[in-house]
Amino acid sequence: MSCKGETFALLLVALFIASLVIVPHAEAKAQTRTLVVPDQYPTIQDAIDNASAGDKIFVKEGTYNLTALYIYKPLSLIGESNKNTILSGIRPTQGSETTIYISSDTANVLITGFTIKDGFTAIEVDGNHCKVTGNIIQNNNYGILVDGGNFIQIVNNKISNNYMGVIADSNNSLVSQNYIALSEENAISVAGYGLTINGNTITGNGFYPFFKESNGALGLSVVDSEVYSNIIANNQGFGIRIAGCSNTLIHDNTIENNSNGVELPNYSLVNGSLGAGNKVFRNNLLNNQPQVFISSNFASGTISSNQVSGTDMVSWDNGKVGNYWSDYQSKYPNATEVDASGVGNTPYVINQNNIDHHPLTQQVDISSSSAPASPSILPFAIIAVAIVVLVVIVTSLLLLYRRHRKTAASA
Repeated sequence: MSCKGETFALLLVALFIASLVIVPHAEAKAQTRTLVVPDQYPTIQDAIDNASAGDKIFVKEGTYNLTALYIYKPLSLIGESNKNTILSGIRPTQGSETTIYISSDTANVLITGFTIKDGFTAIEVDGNHCKVTGNIIQNNNYGILVDGGNFIQIVNNKISNNYMGVIADSNNSLVSQNYIALSEENAISVAGYGLTINGNTITGNGFYPFFKESNGALGLSVVDSEVYSNIIANNQGFGIRIAGCSNTLIHDNTIENNSNGVELPNYSLVNGSLGAGNKVFRNNLLNNQPQVFISSNFASGTISSNQVSGTDMVSWDNGKVGNYWSDYQSKYPNATEVDASGVGNTPYVINQNNIDHHPLTQQVDISSSSAPASPSILPFAIIAVAIVVLVVIVTSLLLLYRRHRKTAASA
């Protein structure tokens, strides 16, 4: 066989190996279907039951009265219009009904394009890698409840007039670009590690007349997390509550006209230690009453011998810049700016353990804070790279084998 013939044969072998990976993937993609409600299936649950993994369920405009939807396979549930595709749940006086429930044994579910209203819990997510986006969620006891699912995205929803807006016990999840208003108790209450809370507008929450000490906008009990570029304004109770947080950054937020701007409650832990490593900097604290509230006594009043009581440890600057305080100039009329640095020469004292050593003299433009980088390589792209590497390796091995044969033949 000629040199050209051998090279061509080697390339054919490499392409055959690559096709073994590409063809099954292409076939899997081709099998994705779109199921239409009510044209093909009379109810949404019928469509879910007849769907395969990866299918799309498209729900046309209309009002659908539901007891519950149970999603137990990876799929996309898509409404035609979030204003006119309405899922109306049941808000019982006793017990609870979830309008949409994503089970813990599934993942990769998308919910988008609906108004979900009048239920006990609008959406409950137990599965991983799920996304809730572009919905209107109103008049429920609980808007979105994440009860253990991780890698969740709650993005660009309008959540209003619920008892509580978003409750999430989750890791490595995102709550971003939502409008959350008129929650009776809390707008957002989150726990877990690796969370990002950014770009939300949280306003007019916490007006329930009872439990005033726990009402507010954003309650945090998180580790290794980041909160930035949020507008938190005109809430009863707290703007941001820090209780049980460690190594969390809270920066570039506007916190305005809340009963308490930032709250550090006194709480207890059994055989544990209070949170540390938190940094609050580059925030606008505007006309809150007070700007920061720090509790000095454990709410229940009794601490046992194996409990630790106190407040989280917080740094009110990052070592270079602190926060903008609307009452800074009135509290420190003789303070001046340090060498056109934008930092005042007099620390802002909250109490003896909480001091902003580098208070800002101008408000922060919170829109300039950058969003976290999102993965840009899709699964198919990763597969393609792996295929290229495989082809190169196989081709190289075959060429080495050919050279070895040629050397042996000439010896």
